[in-house]
Amino acid sequence: MAQAPRPPTRRVRAGKSGHRYIVDGKNYSGRGVTKLIGDGIPKPALIGWAARITAEAAVYERDTWLPMATGGRPKAAIEWLKEARWQSTNEAAVRGTDVHVLAARLADGETVDVDDRTASLVDAYLAFRDDFLPENELSERMIVNRTHVYAGTFGLVADLVAYEWVPELGKARHKLDDAEAELLDEGKLTVRPARVLVDYKTGASGIYPEATIQLAAYRNAEAMLPGLEANPEDELPMPEVDFAAVLWLRDDATYELRPVLADERAFKVFLYGAQIARFAGRDGWGSTTIFSPIEPNVAEEVAA
Repeated sequence: MAQAPRPPTRRVRAGKSGHRYIVDGKNYSGRGVTKLIGDGIPKPALIGWAARITAEAAVYERDTWLPMATGGRPKAAIEWLKEARWQSTNEAAVRGTDVHVLAARLADGETVDVDDRTASLVDAYLAFRDDFLPENELSERMIVNRTHVYAGTFGLVADLVAYEWVPELGKARHKLDDAEAELLDEGKLTVRPARVLVDYKTGASGIYPEATIQLAAYRNAEAMLPGLEANPEDELPMPEVDFAAVLWLRDDATYELRPVLADERAFKVFLYGAQIARFAGRDGWGSTTIFSPIEPNVAEEVAA
């Protein structure tokens, strides 16, 4: 008897920049790496950011909301101001998604079209490629960890030809110093291109610590799909890498490749955050821990 095909594992688009994951036919909605981090790791800086965006909208966009407030629709004005911050967030999310797609196509040797939103970021990415010479690239691959029940998509795994890894030192170098070069000549050191796991960031304000635990989650995946849609039988082990890094692409067409400590401790932080997300999230199990009130045992009054 022929075996039944395994249930599908794939990433499914949801909206302009969102997606969700299906693993073995099961809906992993809410179990994506970035979703778990967003719901489980506090971000106090976002409170001030939201206040600033709302204040700017109140000052610079008053021609939009003020007629609502003075025209008998104060609730509509309040709702518009409440939602103003999400316009900025959504625009950034769409641009970030576009850059991931363009980077993957460029890594595959394709020619891409850019617009005013992405041209400088693509220039920054091409500068990175010229400087570090990535080879043996894996771009935009879905990963899954069935043990800890999460999925995600990493940006890039590649060998950096222009950044050599010295296994005996556990370090990478653009160029060996004289003492290291002598040890290399004596056969006491070996060098090879550094194998790196990369995530792209395009935010104007820089890199936040959450990027470290995001990369730790990707690094500790159990399996990788050869594409965003592939047969489960084609799954591969997550590649071993020498280190993880964030590639920060900036609007002035410059970049920074910043190594991060995506080690076992960072992975534990991700798992703690995932547990909090699954408890406190919108669909979390925290609400199931509160039961109906216990009614007091009040004796009925007896009429005299």
